Amino acid sequence: MGWFKRAAGWQRLWLLVSVALLAAGVVWLPGVIEKDALGRLAEQRARVVAEFDLPVCEPVRSIPYTVLPPIPAGAPCYDIYVWRKTVTEKLPLIPNHVLFPMDARRREIWLEGALKGTAFAALVSALLYGVLRSRHRGRAMQQ
Repeated sequence: MGWFKRAAGWQRLWLLVSVALLAAGVVWLPGVIEKDALGRLAEQRARVVAEFDLPVCEPVRSIPYTVLPPIPAGAPCYDIYVWRKTVTEKLPLIPNHVLFPMDARRREIWLEGALKGTAFAALVSALLYGVLRSRHRGRAMQQ
C-alpha cells in the first residue's frame, strides 16, 4: 500500500484501470472469445447425455469400438460413436467416461481464452502506461 500512497495520480489511475482490464480479461473475455467453441461443446454434451438414455444406444456403449459398425451422421447414437472414436475406447462406456473429459475440455477452452484475455490486458496496460507517462512528462516539462 506504500507505493499506492506515494504514486502520482496518473500511476494510480493506470493501476486501477489495469486491474479492471485484467479482471475482465480473465473473467469476461474468455466467454466472448471462445463463445463458439464453448457453445459447440455444450451442445455436444447435451446430445451425448440424451443418447445415454436411449435403449437403442446400448450396443454403441457396450460393444468394443473395433467391431462397432460405423454410424452415419445425424443418426441416433452418432455423438456417442464420435466420442468413442476420437477420445475413448473404454468399456463399458459410462457417463463419467464422457462427461469428465468434456468438462476438462471446457476448462481448457476457458483457460485458453483467459490467457488470451490476460495477454490483451497486459498489452493495453503497457500502452496505457506509456501514454499516461508521456503526457505526465510533457506537462512537467511545460511547468
